[in-house]
Amino acid sequence: MHRAALLAMALLQLGGRRHDGKPERPPGRLYALAGRAAPFTVGVIAGFATMTANAAGPVMTMYLLMAGLPVLGLLGTGAWFFFLVNLAKVPFSAGLELIDGATVLLDLALVPPLLVGAAVGARLANKIPRRRFEDITMVLTVMSAATLLL
Repeated sequence: MHRAALLAMALLQLGGRRHDGKPERPPGRLYALAGRAAPFTVGVIAGFATMTANAAGPVMTMYLLMAGLPVLGLLGTGAWFFFLVNLAKVPFSAGLELIDGATVLLDLALVPPLLVGAAVGARLANKIPRRRFEDITMVLTVMSAATLLL
């Protein structure tokens, strides 16, 4: 379900470009064209994808690109979204016995490299123009959706 949504969102985003690569409409206009149902629809798809496969990142990234957020705004909004979603998933995951002492210890061991990666990512994000970020995101999203469809 989320794979088809990814491809549809990528096509909508690409539809707002001219052949010379410049946007035909501002990115936020593409978001407006998606209609009022877009936030609800994306929320349902992202919720399903994250609970079943931790795979909501591309869906949310495409949605936030369509909203026209700058790179740091997109990354920050995504970080807060997934922090809150993952926090909400803890009781469900614990109830399904997906979280135990060993997984918590593993998570704690991964905090230092996570912080290093976040610091490196923040420095790089400041240097990437939105257009380049969008291009990279589009390519990776289409590749991942196509791979999942196979």
